[in-house]
Amino acid sequence: MTKSSKRLALYLAHLLPFTIAAVTLRTIALLLDLDKELLYFNSQTLITASVAVITAFCVFAVSYSFIPGQKMSPASSFVNPRTYIPSGLAAIAMLFVGCDLVSQIIKGLSAQGSKEESLTPIILALTTVLAFASTANFFLNVFFEKRQSRSRAAFCICTVLFFAFYAGYLFFSKSLPINSPNKATDQMAFISLSVFFLYETRISLGRPAWRPYVTFGMIAASLSLYSSVPSLIFYLANGASDTAIISQSIAENVLTLVLGIYIISRLSLVLTLVPDEICEAALAIEKMAKMRSEEIAESQKERKLAEAHEEPEIQKTAPDEGANYEMDFTALTDFSDATEKTDNEKEI
Repeated sequence: MTKSSKRLALYLAHLLPFTIAAVTLRTIALLLDLDKELLYFNSQTLITASVAVITAFCVFAVSYSFIPGQKMSPASSFVNPRTYIPSGLAAIAMLFVGCDLVSQIIKGLSAQGSKEESLTPIILALTTVLAFASTANFFLNVFFEKRQSRSRAAFCICTVLFFAFYAGYLFFSKSLPINSPNKATDQMAFISLSVFFLYETRISLGRPAWRPYVTFGMIAASLSLYSSVPSLIFYLANGASDTAIISQSIAENVLTLVLGIYIISRLSLVLTLVPDEICEAALAIEKMAKMRSEEIAESQKERKLAEAHEEPEIQKTAPDEGANYEMDFTALTDFSDATEKTDNEKEI
């Protein structure tokens, strides 16, 4: 394990203890101190302690980005159970949230004389469209195995926008008091999720930023679990009735719970990813091959230069060598002198 991996493991080891402590304190505060009608706490002791614990961990997580050390360069992977199982669960949970938002739109259209602000229906409509696009993003995590995918990155941007718009929708919605502590907790969870999935998008684009990815991943995971688990426990402890819902919807709580698990799974995967670099043996072989190619190129260059210098001499001597092989065939075919010589010899 490298030095950076050990440091990451140390930070991730603090994630669950801090989160469990904060979730436990908030759960007890909801069960003992929450006014079920007004949705405010009668006593601030336990809820303040839980806020202090989760804030301390968020500050601790931010410090990860500023610790000097070796740069992280793991090779991202989407082909593993720790990605496609949580992604499938997140896709289903996101689909239910989209359907719940559609039902909210239908209720808004059927309501007569609604005094709700005009901005809320617009944000709700945009959030609904982005919810179904985000569902496609998590399905692509399951079926697209390539590390880089522009299609997956485009839908991941829709997920970023969905969480941002959903936080805005919670702010303007009047189903909960505007300054309710539970609403503020849910909003912070969705804002942190929006930032985390922004860095998740960079992975699909082939431009990962691992330190901010891990930092905001730890923050988003802790806030998601801090928001969802106590709300679900309170809902079940009070008979699972509509009056026991302290968030916008139960589908929202299930989604944040699943996304908290998704992020923890993805962060644990970073520990086991192989470095995105070539091994030393491969680098040595590549260097030797490059040197050999340069030698061959230099040898061919010298050979061409040598041939260029020899070519004029060959053209100069070629006519002389050809002259040595010229023959006078007229002398060989002229027998008149030989005949006259023979006749003279006979006369003598």
